[in-house]
Amino acid sequence: MGQPDVHIDLDATWARFAGDYVIPTSYRITFDDPDRFKVVLELQVRVREGERPELAELRCVQRADGPPVSSGMLRELPLGSLVRESARLAAHRLDHVWDGGWVGTPLWSEPTKTQKDAMQQVFAEYRNASLTRKPGRRVPDDLLHRVADIYRRALTDGRPPTRAVEIELHCSRATAGRWVAQARGRDYLGAAVKKGKAGEQPTRKRKEK
Repeated sequence: MGQPDVHIDLDATWARFAGDYVIPTSYRITFDDPDRFKVVLELQVRVREGERPELAELRCVQRADGPPVSSGMLRELPLGSLVRESARLAAHRLDHVWDGGWVGTPLWSEPTKTQKDAMQQVFAEYRNASLTRKPGRRVPDDLLHRVADIYRRALTDGRPPTRAVEIELHCSRATAGRWVAQARGRDYLGAAVKKGKAGEQPTRKRKEK
């Protein structure tokens, strides 16, 4: 049988996952392999920004010539491993993003050493996400530097800068606004010109550590 089918929900956005890869915030994956499972499995997975994928819904469907769904069968399902596998299959590197669409390369389709290393990084991020995710965790300086760069380029191009951060970094509007505020707080961006108005005041040169 072929690999599981992944269907990204229409209202899904993208969450940062590992390296250049992102993962949809909501997707459904179907495991239809009689050599692995006695029933067809459909998993609905949800992902919150910076957190590990979570199983939101599980559907088990009896095969035409297979046994009925039973409690014993359900207890044997490796749900944690299936969610991890789903994350690998759903992760993408977004090659081009615009307002309303995207073109990307799925992680599983890259049969190279680079792809293998990226997969290992994805799984490392997955394993460590629950340990490293803490309220108020410091956002890396390199990310805020990138936020400032995107913000300034958008201003120069006459585009809404916070919206540009949202689109290019595949995050929610609230997260983009929070990162812009933190970039200002660490002097990557100057203070706002006026509350609620895009732009920045001149800022002192930031000393790199």
